[in-house]
Amino acid sequence: METAPLDSFPTPVSRIPRPDSPTVVGRPLSNKPSDFGDDRWRVGVSRSDIGRRVPPIDFTVVPERWRRTAKLMTYAYINRSPYPGKMPHHTSSAYALTRHLRFFWTFLDERGRKNLDAVTQTDLDAFLCWLQCHPSAYSDSPVQQANALRAVKALHDYREFLEDAITINPWRGRSIARLVGVRSGGENKTARIPEQISEPLLAWARLYVETASSDILACRTEVEAFVRSHDQPFSYSSDRRKVVEWAAERVKSGQGLPKLSKWTLTPELNLEQPDLPFIRRLAGLPPRSRAGMSKSLRADLDSLPLAPGGLATPMSTDPATGEPWRTPMHELDVPLEVKALRTACLILIFALTGMRSDEVFALERGCHSVKRSQDGLLNRHVLEGRTFKSRSMEGASAAWITVEPVARAVSVLEELTPSREICSFQKTRHYWDPAAPLHHMTVEVFNRDLRDFITWVNIERFSQTTATAGRGAIPATVNGEAFVVSTRSFRRTLAWYIANRRDCPRFG
Repeated sequence: METAPLDSFPTPVSRIPRPDSPTVVGRPLSNKPSDFGDDRWRVGVSRSDIGRRVPPIDFTVVPERWRRTAKLMTYAYINRSPYPGKMPHHTSSAYALTRHLRFFWTFLDERGRKNLDAVTQTDLDAFLCWLQCHPSAYSDSPVQQANALRAVKALHDYREFLEDAITINPWRGRSIARLVGVRSGGENKTARIPEQISEPLLAWARLYVETASSDILACRTEVEAFVRSHDQPFSYSSDRRKVVEWAAERVKSGQGLPKLSKWTLTPELNLEQPDLPFIRRLAGLPPRSRAGMSKSLRADLDSLPLAPGGLATPMSTDPATGEPWRTPMHELDVPLEVKALRTACLILIFALTGMRSDEVFALERGCHSVKRSQDGLLNRHVLEGRTFKSRSMEGASAAWITVEPVARAVSVLEELTPSREICSFQKTRHYWDPAAPLHHMTVEVFNRDLRDFITWVNIERFSQTTATAGRGAIPATVNGEAFVVSTRSFRRTLAWYIANRRDCPRFG
């Protein structure tokens, strides 16, 4: 996970690259990029792309006549800049450029043009009409039409890096927005999160981070202890005797035997029966022991009382309700609750710092500190990381003043992952697997986890007791309209509260 940059000394940028030249150069890399001669480019390989999902660029959709020009334009867009003092674009922007230009290549092919330097103003005007009328293009989206025209204009701006380029000033320098009738300016179009959603969402996230986190981490440690007993020898008779003795001691202490979880792989079973594989692990037997499958063992245990959960960690009390925040955990609950806890931590960071997604996903272990204010009156929580917008590909150092709930969320994330990047995570399908590989967090993964968190809270955690205590369900609709929460809406919402001098729900 903590892969060192492949390019300790970045490869110099060539004006006209060779077929074996790497497509991404001049910046630290986390993976090997494709070669210029390939027809499918993997370009999301720089360290600054961590947290982004950059699809591969497929040049096979470009007509053969224009394919080399399209590659040269994309290479220059990623690695060069025609403007003094301006850094090259992120690779995600290059993917968008090629997506918009594919219509221009198709138009030129249909029009019979063989060179870009032969393109005239009449051709460019005809392309705008083609975009507005062609059913497979952007006929119903003036904003996307503007993006396609800006991509064509880039073929003129980057002409010094191309073998064939548009030599005339496209549309005589007229504003692209005016050409397509798009009015710019006004308030940010990203919708802010309605208070009916933000208030319970933040309340549930805070419950997980401040109350449930210690329980979830302790239960994860219990499950990880099962893995360390894999290589123990076993025998049928001694294993069965050990399970029976363990069960008797558990019942004697006033606890029931763990019953089947509703998350079992065979949900058609009657859940009101002992979970023999789980009991076997709790008794300290190795996974390959046959004791858990014995019919006679099942007969020995069927008469004993059952109880939900099974792990030894007691659940903490919810301060709002005065009751445990959930029932005791089963081993199958652990990966689900770990995922919910990780999502809750990121919700608090996004909602209360205003950080962009790439800034949050680039946070590293030790990023939080407490510093004295300049006047010496206050202790302030500070997050130190990197910001990437309008910066170089490696980003620039930045600091954010934040609040105590965010500091607690960062601390929990540091406990959740062994990686340097605290937002990385392990994918586990059913049982918690401490050896599962680590993955970088991305916007797509977090937005999906965010939707899962809302569903999980509404189905598993919400009850009439929590509603009475002021922690209600998280609605999917507001005033009859569906609202989907995403990373962008958190930043937009915090900016709105600041601009209108209003308190953020639940935190002030």
